[in-house]
Amino acid sequence: MRKAVARSATNEVYDPAAAQRQHCKGGRAARVECTTQIDLDVISQALEEWRTSIGIDRAAPEYEIAAATVVTLFREGNRTLPELQAAISAHQWLSRDAVEMANVSVHSAGKAS
Repeated sequence: MRKAVARSATNEVYDPAAAQRQHCKGGRAARVECTTQIDLDVISQALEEWRTSIGIDRAAPEYEIAAATVVTLFREGNRTLPELQAAISAHQWLSRDAVEMANVSVHSAGKAS
């Protein structure tokens, strides 16, 4: 039994994966961001590694800022975990300012108790 194949008006075989790739590259909707589960896993792992190295709680406002920054770094082309980790290390706020902010928060919490 033959598998049904969708064809376009020009009799080309429709390939959903190729259509998705074209769409994600900006074919018909240039502003659409395509994110796969693998992309989300890379972002999540990089963010979690950063969070544990800094010592910030997930409920902290700095974590939300960091998450937005990591997504931006990913959108800028840092698509693999090593690339994203390097971008995080090179980012001034993520690599230095957030560390200082976390240290101040820890010391402030210690003085309050």
